[in-house]
Amino acid sequence: MNILWISDFDTSTFPGGAQLTQELLLNEGDTRHKINRFFFNGKSTPGERLKLDQYDLVVSNTLINLWTRFLQPLKDIDRHIHISYDSSPYLSPENKKTLLADNLLTCFMSPEHRTNHKDYSIDESYILYPPVDSNIFVNNNSERDVDCVWIGLFHPLKGIQQFTNYVHGHPEKKFILVGFGNEVWIKNIKSLYNVHYFQMIRNSLLVPIYNRSKSLYFSPQQDETFGRTVIEAVLCGCDIITDGKYDIPALNLYKRLGIDEMKKTLGNSATKFWEKVESL
Repeated sequence: MNILWISDFDTSTFPGGAQLTQELLLNEGDTRHKINRFFFNGKSTPGERLKLDQYDLVVSNTLINLWTRFLQPLKDIDRHIHISYDSSPYLSPENKKTLLADNLLTCFMSPEHRTNHKDYSIDESYILYPPVDSNIFVNNNSERDVDCVWIGLFHPLKGIQQFTNYVHGHPEKKFILVGFGNEVWIKNIKSLYNVHYFQMIRNSLLVPIYNRSKSLYFSPQQDETFGRTVIEAVLCGCDIITDGKYDIPALNLYKRLGIDEMKKTLGNSATKFWEKVESL
């Protein structure tokens, strides 16, 4: 198939979990189809010359900076798949329904994520667990000299304040923080004497950091759609520290399946997605 893939960002400009999931899906898709990519990545005129009806299939992803340009054109074509990575807080309920309903397929990151969208009259949905390569994320059984690691975007809903509170409450412990975001947060983090700060790095380079750490601190302040770093950390032998206030589907999956079955499920996720697409 000749496919157009539309998204706000790729990993070169925003190294988040959604962008990594997208990259892994595209890597598998490139072995099966011709995929034309359009990433916003800060462009001043996003996609004005794109003609969606020229493609056999259009796949849309996160559209924070693109929804005003593409929302109606996506509804005007017959073969559109939308992959939902978050709760789409940038959309009104009406626009969210327009984006999620009446597609060829609408994909969610977990059963919990789909349940949170049950009021949007979605005809055809699919659980697309984020792919994780368990050949990369492995427990090296090395000595762990760091008590806890935190990884992600410096945002209140991601639990950065809860993590810094935890650091202040445990001055005897050693921490690593890997993240990106507001410069004020970076300055605050660098001022903590027992925290070693790294800017966000490629996921494969996180493996040594996970293997140095006894635990991952993961306490989002809203229900997660999945929680990729939980899976990566567990595969590398970390315990998970969380306040338990909000749902973490990745942790639920691990507890439900166990590590071996979880590896199979997430390792085959990209292939299963494309098989689903090809069956439509």
